[in-house]
Amino acid sequence: MKRLISVFISLAILASSAAHAGTGIQEAYERALKNDSILRSARHYQKAAEAVRDQTRAGLLPSVTGQYIASKYDTDRYDKYDTRDLSINLVQPVFDMGKYLQHGQSRYTLESSNAKLKSAESNLIVRVVTAYINVLYAKDKVELMKKKQDGAKEQLVQAQKMFSAGLVAVTSIHEAQANLDTVGYDIVNAENEYLNAMVDLESITGKIDGVKCLAREFGYGVHDIGTLDEWIATAAANSSDVEYYRAQSKYADDTVRIIRSQHLPTVNLILNYRKSDQVSNIKSTETTYKSIAAQLSVPIFNGGYTSARVQENRERFYQSVSDMNSALNDVKKKVAESYTALLGSKAKIAALERTAASNSLAYESNKKSMTAGVVTLVDVINAQNNLFDSLSRLLQAKYEYFTGYTTLKYHAGVLKPSDVGFLESIINSECKVN
Repeated sequence: MKRLISVFISLAILASSAAHAGTGIQEAYERALKNDSILRSARHYQKAAEAVRDQTRAGLLPSVTGQYIASKYDTDRYDKYDTRDLSINLVQPVFDMGKYLQHGQSRYTLESSNAKLKSAESNLIVRVVTAYINVLYAKDKVELMKKKQDGAKEQLVQAQKMFSAGLVAVTSIHEAQANLDTVGYDIVNAENEYLNAMVDLESITGKIDGVKCLAREFGYGVHDIGTLDEWIATAAANSSDVEYYRAQSKYADDTVRIIRSQHLPTVNLILNYRKSDQVSNIKSTETTYKSIAAQLSVPIFNGGYTSARVQENRERFYQSVSDMNSALNDVKKKVAESYTALLGSKAKIAALERTAASNSLAYESNKKSMTAGVVTLVDVINAQNNLFDSLSRLLQAKYEYFTGYTTLKYHAGVLKPSDVGFLESIINSECKVN
C-alpha cells in the first residue's frame, strides 16, 4: 500500500524534481540569521543588558573629578592680579548596600535578555521551517494539480471517442470539459498559493533561488517522540519564556532589597588635593591643601516614602512570581497541545495513506468500468477528485508533521540550529523514488 501511494505522489511531483538546484533549508536559515530584523532587535537588547551590568559595576568603583580655574582681576582699588586654582577629588564608596545590590541585580537583567535572545533564535528556526515547508507543499500541490489536469484531459479525449462511437451522450463531453476547466482553475489557485508562500519565506530570508525537494520515502511519523511527561519536564527546565519570567521575579525581589537598603547609612572615603596660586606685581603666593575624610550619611526621616516604596515593590515581586507561574502553565499547555497534535499527525498520516491507496484502486477500477459501460464519466471524475484530494491531504499531513515536531521542540526550549541540519538531511537536492 505504501509503495502504491509513493508511486502516485512521485508521479505528481516528477516535474518539480528536475528543478533541484534550489536553496536548501540550511542555507535559508543562515540567510535569515543575517536578514531577520526580529533577531537583530533581540541581539541589540542583549548587548544593552551587558552595558547595564558595566554601569552598576561603576557605582562600586572610585570616582575622580578634577577642576582647574584661572581668573584675572582688574579693580580700581587694588592692583591687578591673577589666580589659578587646581583641585582633584576622589570618592570611594566604602559601604553602600544599595549600589552593591544593584550590581548583583544587573545579572538578572542580563539573564532576561539572554532568554529573550534564545527565544528569538528558536522562533526564527520555527518561522524558517514553517515558511520553507509551506513553499514545498505549495510547490507539490501545483504539480499534483497538473497531474490531475493530465487525467482530466485523458477523460475528455475518451469521452469524445465514446461519443463518436455512440456509447455516451454529448453531456459526457460537457462534463469532462467542465471538470478540465475546474482543474485549470485549481492550478491557478495553487500557483498563487505558491507565490504567496515564496513571498512569506523571502520576507524572512531575503531573495532565494526557490527551494529543494523532499525525499518522499522518509518515515515521517515512525520515530519515537517520548512521553508527554518527559516533554513537560524538559520545558519546565529549558523554556526561554519560563527563564525570562524567572529572571524577572529575581529582579523584582532584589528591587525590594535595594529600596529597603535606603534605610541604611552609607560611608564614603573622600580624598582631596587642591593647589591655589595668586600672582600680582607685588608678590606671588602658592597654597596647597591635602585632605582625607570619611563621609557618613544616615537617613533619618523622609515621610514614610521609602517604606511605601518597599510595600509597592513587594507587591510587584508577588506579581512577577504569578507571571512566572502563568508562563510555566502556558508552556505546559502549549507542549501538551503540540505533543497531542504530533501524535494525531502520525495517526492522520496512517489513515490518509490507507485512504489514498483505496482511492487509487477505486479510480483505476472506475476508468476500466467506464470503458465497459458499467459506470459513467461522472463516477470517474468523482473517483479522480477523491484520489487527488486524499493525495493532497496526505502531502500536507506529512509536511505538517515536520512543523509540528519543530514547534514541540520550540515550546520545550530545546530547539537548536542542529535541528535545521536534521531537516536538511531529509530535504535533498532532488526527490528520490525508492
